[in-house]
Amino acid sequence: MDKLLTALLGFISAYFVFRQNDKSNQLKYITEERQKWREKIRKLSVEFLTSELYENDNSLVNPNLKRLKNIRQQVAVRLNPNDVKDKYILCLMDCYIENKCALNKEEISERLSIAFASLLKYDWERAKMKQQWRAILRK
Repeated sequence: MDKLLTALLGFISAYFVFRQNDKSNQLKYITEERQKWREKIRKLSVEFLTSELYENDNSLVNPNLKRLKNIRQQVAVRLNPNDVKDKYILCLMDCYIENKCALNKEEISERLSIAFASLLKYDWERAKMKQQWRAILRK
């Protein structure tokens, strides 16, 4: 009977150790993927904001137009299509590319810069909060 009880307790203990390790691995994977996402958004936003679409005389630079449209698509697939703030970022990018807004290039760039910074800051704060809660719950 003692051997059976010992074996049963061993299996139960192994199960909980396995579950804890599995949760830790999932958390690590999610955290790493979110970090990659933030890095890619940061890279794309800098590339978009530093690209010149128009020459000084307002004539279109075609190679840059194609590149900016490509960057916009890469950003779009990484954002939430149902989120108002994410839609705002895409709208500003479209305004910049199409040059059909009441805002000038500098105003659009400034607003885009703030929107990207807010997006990245929000995700970073959310990741930190999740880590803090997990640390608290482990105790």
